[in-house]
Amino acid sequence: MRTRTTLVLAVLAVCLTALVAAPGSLADYGNTAQYQIELSANNVGGVPGDGLWLWIELNSDGSGDYTGSVCIHTGSAGRNSAFPEAGDVRWTDDGTNLTITDLVVKLRTGAQVPVTITVPDTNGHYNGPTGNFLAPNFIGGTTQLQVAP
Repeated sequence: MRTRTTLVLAVLAVCLTALVAAPGSLADYGNTAQYQIELSANNVGGVPGDGLWLWIELNSDGSGDYTGSVCIHTGSAGRNSAFPEAGDVRWTDDGTNLTITDLVVKLRTGAQVPVTITVPDTNGHYNGPTGNFLAPNFIGGTTQLQVAP
């Protein structure tokens, strides 16, 4: 009986520790995070259909990092693929837009394409032609974008 009570108390202690620790560790990316950008650019309706999905974290010192993937969908008989993306970025704010640079996208051909992402510096959800946000616009189609604190 004593072993069972000890086990129950140990499990309870672990659960309470997790509950106390989780809110702070899950609440933000770090103490210098200023913006989070979520970008989903998709060119659908044709074959091939391409996509770029990125999550970008921007720090108050002008640095940041990103992770995501580039995908191509060529239909049931084609080469479908996805490639992971990750790296560091730099960014500036001109008072209207955030300009994110030093982001390099790897294509299925092996080519690496440096891209610049320009987004509003106001928190919110945006959508529009991919060329409004991504240069060069190698995806086409439209983009859904979220700018968050």
